[in-house]
Amino acid sequence: MTTTTRWQRPLTDNELARITAAIEAAETPVEALCAAIIGVFEIGLHDQGSSWAEVDQVKPWDYAIPEPQWHAIGAALLARSGSDLNRTNLLLDWMNKGPSTYQPTKE
Repeated sequence: MTTTTRWQRPLTDNELARITAAIEAAETPVEALCAAIIGVFEIGLHDQGSSWAEVDQVKPWDYAIPEPQWHAIGAALLARSGSDLNRTNLLLDWMNKGPSTYQPTKE
């Protein structure tokens, strides 16, 4: 199966900070997950001239952020979870519903 990424770029420091702040401000782990997912996809959609409110669905594999940033968001989500089961489920949801990753090139 071949997939095509529609949007791929690193998040700016400001964008990443905004997403992690939204995760930290969330009242529940589920709200934290939504903040992470919507936060990343909203940035990608904005770059493409659209918004979260204007789309019917988002295909996670159409969007990619650098693997280190994906892990940073995952770590912020883990900090919001309680039990080991919640941690596992939260990361599985991030993996299945969040963006894809790519290896950034070294400059």
